[in-house]
Amino acid sequence: MDTHNRSINVLSQDYTDITEQLGMSSWAKRNISDLLKYSPAINDSYMGHYDQIRGDIYYSSSRNSLSFSERLKQYESFFSYENVIGGTNYRNRYYMLAPSNEKTSTDL
Repeated sequence: MDTHNRSINVLSQDYTDITEQLGMSSWAKRNISDLLKYSPAINDSYMGHYDQIRGDIYYSSSRNSLSFSERLKQYESFFSYENVIGGTNYRNRYYMLAPSNEKTSTDL
């Protein structure tokens, strides 16, 4: 995620702006913060989390999460996974960690 240009990019053989390529550039301009320092207490910026089982990347903020599927090479959906500060795979599930006692997981 490029906070300076407010875009999401893929690095492979070259540098590709997938927000522009996949029609999400207006959303990115409105939602990706220009903040240089991430703080869980002030979660205005997006933090990325990777689900190794599904090959999904979640970009989470205090407002929502945007999911990108590496397998489909498309954005999948917005989710109400707010305030996620980390994630981990464990026994065929992906668990997202939030500051509260609530947890969110995605099943296979």
